[in-house]
Amino acid sequence: MRLPALQPLTPLGFQTARAARPRQGPAPPVTLTQEEEQSLLQQGIGVLSYVAETLDKPGAAVRGLLAGQPDQLLNLIPFSDTLGITDPEDVGSGRELLEGYGLAPKNIPGFFNSFEDAAFDVAGFATEVITDPLLYVTGPLGSLTKTGLKAQKGMKTPTMGAQRHRDSWHLETNSSGKIIVFPRSRGV
Repeated sequence: MRLPALQPLTPLGFQTARAARPRQGPAPPVTLTQEEEQSLLQQGIGVLSYVAETLDKPGAAVRGLLAGQPDQLLNLIPFSDTLGITDPEDVGSGRELLEGYGLAPKNIPGFFNSFEDAAFDVAGFATEVITDPLLYVTGPLGSLTKTGLKAQKGMKTPTMGAQRHRDSWHLETNSSGKIIVFPRSRGV
């Protein structure tokens, strides 16, 4: 059976929003000067840097304590950088911690100067990850795993509910083509 097409509202005296609005072409592209592009990029990088430094504060405190700098425990005070209690420049990296313990040679500035230097850079990153206490709060993929389990449980529940709902009703079509819904008896 085919449904009749819906009539527009204009015969009733109403205008659709599209008809009432004058036609415009696509918006012109926004052109930025070199200085504006650079400023937007620097602002975005500044926000990302602030978020990363904030998330690294517990790890910076642990690394500072392991490096013999107990004053780095002040990183645990909220907004300690903003208040001037700590300085983000004084935070030690994982590579510096390895150098301090004599497990890595002095870092060569630059990216991938040699295979050995790159391997120690990776070891320094691993040290930063291992010394971050936030890792041990949820586990390496704890939040993803918990969210995945909730999503999996949520997917099963509606499916089973829909199955129960479908099985509790009986559908029939009468001679005029209308669908009639009957509750299914418990014994059927």
